[in-house]
Amino acid sequence: ARARFSREAQTIARLTGEHIVAVYEFGTYTDTAGRPHLLLVLELVEGGLSLRGVLSGGAVPWAAATSVIRQAALGLIAGEELGIVHRDIKPDNLLLTRKGVVKLTDFGLAKSLDSTAISLSGSLLGTPAYLAPEACAGEPADARSDLYSLGATWFHLLTGRTPFLADSTLAMLKRHQQDLPPDVRELAATVPADIAA
Repeated sequence: ARARFSREAQTIARLTGEHIVAVYEFGTYTDTAGRPHLLLVLELVEGGLSLRGVLSGGAVPWAAATSVIRQAALGLIAGEELGIVHRDIKPDNLLLTRKGVVKLTDFGLAKSLDSTAISLSGSLLGTPAYLAPEACAGEPADARSDLYSLGATWFHLLTGRTPFLADSTLAMLKRHQQDLPPDVRELAATVPADIAA
């Protein structure tokens, strides 16, 4: 856990950009009882509403949903330029400021493509409802995997539900690997055809 925490801090400290929650400090501090604790000081996101909270009201109008996804994509580009894969893009990890700026957060599963993985080969990392097919199979994730997860998040914003529904994690993983998602317009008829495509 300490190694993963340290890796997260080092990874996200390298990232800068308008659409990424900034890291201000990483280190240890000792409490009054003399116990050491790891410390990660992040930017305060004014408003700090996750997209999960936004989705509690159902689907988001297509223009607003598209703006959110575009901003999140810009955050992913900043990571990709440094060879960093987030590996857990989902509504919970996208925050909205009071001014409507999207910030990527929770790089706890992020991996620099030039680093050695701490997790075991073939282990599942991420959230099944948004996980790319190769990640569902336990294969390595890359920037394309993040893009898939961002697309699944966009689908959720547009329709009010995830691309696939399943009764178990295993069934969800199989659906991502074997099935095509339903047409967005079958679930949200007001979404323009170009956006649905």
